[in-house]
Amino acid sequence: MPTAFLIQPPHREFEPARIAISNAASEAGLSLLRADPLSQAKSLVDQVYAALESADLVIADVSFASPNAMYELGFAHGARRPVIMISSETPQVPFDIASLRILHYGRDLPELEALQHELASLLEQALREPMAFSRRPETRHDVDRLFISYSHKDRSTLDRLLVHLKPLEREGVVDAWNDTRIEAGADWKREVENALEHARAAILLVTADFLASDFIVENELPPLLHSAENRGTTVIPIIVKPCRYTRDKTLRRLQAINDPTRPLLSLDEVDQERILDTVAAAVESAMRPLR
Repeated sequence: MPTAFLIQPPHREFEPARIAISNAASEAGLSLLRADPLSQAKSLVDQVYAALESADLVIADVSFASPNAMYELGFAHGARRPVIMISSETPQVPFDIASLRILHYGRDLPELEALQHELASLLEQALREPMAFSRRPETRHDVDRLFISYSHKDRSTLDRLLVHLKPLEREGVVDAWNDTRIEAGADWKREVENALEHARAAILLVTADFLASDFIVENELPPLLHSAENRGTTVIPIIVKPCRYTRDKTLRRLQAINDPTRPLLSLDEVDQERILDTVAAAVESAMRPLR
């Protein structure tokens, strides 16, 4: 039978939640392990390491963020174990894990019953798709985040742009985020929203396909333009192919890196490379003062 290791403060007040968690594990076909009943004959820390490494899943209750719980959670993330985090609704979740998915629960009977059923569903999903629950918290500084917005039909241009940005990534100047970094099974929309929230600069690969994308126009451009106006986020449009950029009332306010009448792909290879190098220089200039 697969196993789930429970990280939770040992206090008596958590007993009702422990019962709901145990019932959820049984419902999902899992055997539940906890640190407190482990053998006293061996080092407790070594036993916890072994249990976390061998467990199929980890359930971490981050209520009150006890040092023991945070230590074990950090080990689980470092070992890339599939983790489901839960928290009672009253305490504030620590800022360094607040961007990750956390299932909040209340303490009365109906809320604990809801916890049991929702957690059982998540456990079943994690057994089927463990990689979707193996994400670790980001370790890069927010000031390094560069968001690249593009249509998937323009992937070749993205790939060439990333080549020009690679030296800046190697030096730690920039974290060039794009949706190819989203792992299979992850909450795609939430990953994009999180990247947008932390972006200090953005590049737009503008084509007709870019402008035709409902997701880009409705979910990516509004927060980027808002950040540009209110937080000073640098937004760099590159006109990749002929399109209605200059007739778009919203986007035409942004200064493109190249002449819209001479789109990137209309140029010869040398001039294309020159434009992409200019973009990399603009990104470097925008990022370095913030470091």
